[in-house]
Amino acid sequence: MDKILRYITNKSIQRILYFILLLVYNLLIFLNRGIKGDSSIGIPFIWFWIIPTIILIYQIIFNNKIGWCALFILYIFYMIWTIKSITEWIMWKCDTVIECLLEGILLCIILFTVGWFLYLISPFFYVAYQKQNYTSKRNK
Repeated sequence: MDKILRYITNKSIQRILYFILLLVYNLLIFLNRGIKGDSSIGIPFIWFWIIPTIILIYQIIFNNKIGWCALFILYIFYMIWTIKSITEWIMWKCDTVIECLLEGILLCIILFTVGWFLYLISPFFYVAYQKQNYTSKRNK
């Protein structure tokens, strides 16, 4: 696990991971329904594409705390919106509650895993990881 963490804390690798995240995000957007129309909350869907894309491009270029914080705030808003949507879907539109709960739980697990991954490639984790390595080497 230590080798993987050391690999992830490399700035070049982080930029590559942000680029892969940008490609996957854009692929999912355009495979789903593109950027036409409005979202379920009435916001034009193009904004759900433009804002994360700009933040990810910024993070690929600069890879700093500002870009990561913007990305993580966007992730938090998306998590809240997704949990609210899942709850409404289960309460009002779902015929078999158990199946809907299982799908909702699986989606939440996937989203929390994405959040954990975002934390691993954050500058904050890098600083904590470097401090831990420095302390453990000093104590030897």
